[in-house]
Amino acid sequence: MKKFIATMALSAALLGACGNGDTKEEETNNTFTKAVEQGKLALADHNLSKALSSFELAHQEKPDDSDVEKYVDQLEKASNIKDLIEAKEYKIAVKKADKVMKDDFLLSSIQKEITAMKKDAQSKLAKSEKKEKPVAQQTAPQTTTPAPAPKQETNNAPSEPVKINNSYATYMNKAAMVEENYSRVAFEIDGEAQDSFGPSLKAFNESHKQWDKLLNEIYGTLKANLSTSDFNALRDRQRQWIKERDHAAESAYNYPGDYAAEIAYAMSLDTTTSSRCYELLELYRNNL
Repeated sequence: MKKFIATMALSAALLGACGNGDTKEEETNNTFTKAVEQGKLALADHNLSKALSSFELAHQEKPDDSDVEKYVDQLEKASNIKDLIEAKEYKIAVKKADKVMKDDFLLSSIQKEITAMKKDAQSKLAKSEKKEKPVAQQTAPQTTTPAPAPKQETNNAPSEPVKINNSYATYMNKAAMVEENYSRVAFEIDGEAQDSFGPSLKAFNESHKQWDKLLNEIYGTLKANLSTSDFNALRDRQRQWIKERDHAAESAYNYPGDYAAEIAYAMSLDTTTSSRCYELLELYRNNL
């Protein structure tokens, strides 16, 4: 009798264990299914952040699911492109979009998002270049001495020559030359192609060197032209910008995405410094 009772108790325990296992598996399946559904709905609603979070949850529930793993990987790349556009790094965003769209296994829903983001980046890049290009292509005024102004009736001495301020146009022309001869060349090199690491890294380093040289020229002119208080404010902001530049480069090195860490670092320095050149030119165009 005791043996019968013990057997029945063991059977009940096993059945209970099986029941708990079934319940746990069912909960996992339910969570997984709901997460996938929410991810697809968020993607259809163009909410990349929510879609990525949902598919990451699904991936946690079933790490071996290859389809979900593909969603997570491709959504991370799409989110990276979106972040670049928000940071006004339009050229890098277009380049990364082109790279991702070469994937033969790119999901159609994500391909649509990346295609739309690429068009957005190209449009914003064209607008920014259109704004800069007319000024950059202007011919700098001649530096010949202008004719003296008419004499004042109350003063027989000749008036001072009118000073022609052409530094802004000169610097914009220099920026256009760096853009064409260095930055464009660097971005056209596929840093992931075989044997391209060295040329790509060298090109971005050289491009950054040219932008840094131009930035120092602009800064030097502003130092000579601005009032003491205005220059002190610029100097403090420039010191803060240097910290931000270095932090961005370090982040690019630690999270390089599709590029080698060294190339991502050099690319970040290049784009950040070129943006700072244009920023100072626009902010202080009347002080150059």
